[in-house]
Amino acid sequence: MNELDQLLSGIKHWPHVTFSGVNLKLLPPAGGSAISIPSLIDPTQCWDGEAPEANIWTAFMNVVFTSSKSTFNVLMDGQAVKSSERQDAIAQVFRQLSSCATETPQYSLMNVWLKKFALKPPISLRSHFRITEDSFDLGVNATPKGSFVDLHIDGNRHGISHTLGSCEKIWLLFPPTENNLKVFMSTVGHYGRLAKSLDRLEEGYICRTRSSQAIYLPPGWLHATFTTAGGLLVGINFDVMETLPQMSFGLGIHLKYFEYEPKYVEEDLDVYFKCLLKSLEDKDEYLVRTSILPSWAELCSSIKNISLTENGRGVLKAWERNCLTAWKEYASDMCGYCSVCLQDLTDTASHVLKCHHL
Repeated sequence: MNELDQLLSGIKHWPHVTFSGVNLKLLPPAGGSAISIPSLIDPTQCWDGEAPEANIWTAFMNVVFTSSKSTFNVLMDGQAVKSSERQDAIAQVFRQLSSCATETPQYSLMNVWLKKFALKPPISLRSHFRITEDSFDLGVNATPKGSFVDLHIDGNRHGISHTLGSCEKIWLLFPPTENNLKVFMSTVGHYGRLAKSLDRLEEGYICRTRSSQAIYLPPGWLHATFTTAGGLLVGINFDVMETLPQMSFGLGIHLKYFEYEPKYVEEDLDVYFKCLLKSLEDKDEYLVRTSILPSWAELCSSIKNISLTENGRGVLKAWERNCLTAWKEYASDMCGYCSVCLQDLTDTASHVLKCHHL
């Protein structure tokens, strides 16, 4: 049995997901500084030495058992449990983590955030691209054997994830093509999004991660995970100034479904604004000309062609005000060139206010 068949056989028992006729490719080895597709990387490139697994477990359990707020998600079969059931469900997570059997229903803890752990993007990314943050909160997921995380996107951000200890996962990965994003957004609010989408998604990859590999995900990639050995998955998210155009492309499609999933889209708008602000603060005319201005112009054009309710328009107007304030503050004295309007600029902010707004 080849590696692809082995991976598929490892997840064929998951309910409601049929892989017959689905064309998936094995994820290729890491390609240097490439950020166009996911890649498996040596985790020692992302940690200062070995991953501090014991310290992470201690900090993780401290948050789970002492936090007075519901700052993380407690799930049963992928759905949030009631607040009155959280403590019992948390206990079930730890019981199932200690078991080698696959049990039903499955409990998991998601998005437990920790500080002061030095997981970071590898040097291959940090040396080639401008990353907007210097330090990163560490997200932790606890998933017993048999857990399945349905098809989703981790916002419009780059991500590094690392399975710790004996934890193993199989990943299905799909690029943010126009077709894939439309298929994904058409299942907003549905349970079993992978099952409903798989036969229509294109250019998919599959891979397995163990503790000897971390995985890099570019912004916008759709993915689902199957836990074949329980444990902890840790990860960070970060923004790269050069990928604002990719963020604009995905956001332009997400906005068409604003009324169905407003919280999700508002989070994407906030991520774009923060990356835009950090990029403009850098005051790099080359970056503005090649990445920032084209991405902004494309996004404004996409938004103008979307029909939204009054509430949706209100959200976008407030977001636009924040973005235009950033343009005025950091680009008023900036020369440049607009590749959309094909003209040289002596005041980039004035051009944006005149030609590229909602």
